[in-house]
Order: sequence, then C-alpha cells, then structure tokens
Amino acid sequence: MPPPPPEGPFVAGVASGDPRPTGATIWTRAVPPTGTGPVRLSWEVAADEGFSDVAATGTVTATAEGDHTATVAVDGLDPDRHWYYRFSAGSQTSPTGRTRTAPAEGSSPERLRIAFVSCQMFS
Repeated sequence: MPPPPPEGPFVAGVASGDPRPTGATIWTRAVPPTGTGPVRLSWEVAADEGFSDVAATGTVTATAEGDHTATVAVDGLDPDRHWYYRFSAGSQTSPTGRTRTAPAEGSSPERLRIAFVSCQMFS
C-alpha cells in the first residue's frame, strides 16, 4: 500500500537530480500556511534513512517569486552511493527522498543507469 499523500507545507514532496560524483541537487516546494510570504527551510543529507549519519546541512528560503520552490546544490558527498535527504519548516518535515551520487571521475562502473524525467504536472 502506498504511503498517504504528504500534508502541511510539503504537499509536492521532494525531488533530486543533476547527480555529480560529489553531490546532487535536491528540491522541494514549501507552501506557507497563509499562501504568501517566504518560508525558511532547513535541509539535511544523510548516509542512512534514520539520519543518524548526517553528511551535509543548510538553510534555504522558498519565496513567492519562485513559487515557493527551493533548490539546493549539495556538495561534499562521497561518489557512487545512495544518500537520503529531507527538508523541514518549523516542526514539519518533508517526506524523505533518496538520491545517488555519480561514480567517481575516471572510474569504470560495471553498470550505470540514468533516468530523465521532466514536468511533474502537479496541480
């Protein structure tokens, strides 16, 4: 059974892309309770789903001018492995996303899969 749809400011969930050997780009849309005004977000990336081994953190502001979306180019991660990420606004936390960094430069992975996705079409 699929998880219930997210509630609160993170109804669009999270997404990631642009994998690099030492990072990736993470995204969310955070709608404020009033529908207007900026939303200050914290983000974190961890090596484990329980976030006990956090590798990167920061803050970003989602504004009305950007349709309350926030994009973060995370760097400083190890290559060719899965990473878990999430955003928070106050006491509310987004769904947890999972991304994977690209293989190290010059490496020859046995297998490499890349997907291209566009246009979330969320309404």
